[in-house]
Amino acid sequence: MNNKLLDTILHLIEAEHEQLCKRDFPKITSILDELINKQEPYDEALMELSNEFDELKTEVEIHVLEENQFLLPLSRRVLTDAIEEHDELELVKHTVEAFASQHENFENKCNKLIETSECLHVHQDDMLTKAELTDLLCDIKLLLHRHNEKEHNLLFPVLLHHCDELLAKP
Repeated sequence: MNNKLLDTILHLIEAEHEQLCKRDFPKITSILDELINKQEPYDEALMELSNEFDELKTEVEIHVLEENQFLLPLSRRVLTDAIEEHDELELVKHTVEAFASQHENFENKCNKLIETSECLHVHQDDMLTKAELTDLLCDIKLLLHRHNEKEHNLLFPVLLHHCDELLAKP
């Protein structure tokens, strides 16, 4: 795989990060706030959904920040042979493994959020809002899945292979 293609993949990953954190998460937060402000009586399931979403959002935002500030720049350095130090290459390999393990957790949490949102009992006037919430959660799940596929099937294998090649050099 050539460096231009890998650079394009890195830019796509960064764009997905932007979409999640700047567009999708704020929309869902707004919808949840709207539903919470209208709830009477207190709806424990809605509050649980809101808390679980906040937890996922925080975890993904931290993950995205770490990828943007650490993994993606490091990936660019490895793929342009700007890193040759054994310790740094080993760090890249361990970092890729750590990030990969987080991805499955995010998708599982999305599935749980979707299930919970589908079971919410809302006032008749809020049925469209509930449907929009569920649709947005499904969109996030799909975006995370596609994002993870890009990293797991394209970026990470190439990055790990390149690290192994550099580590094998005398």
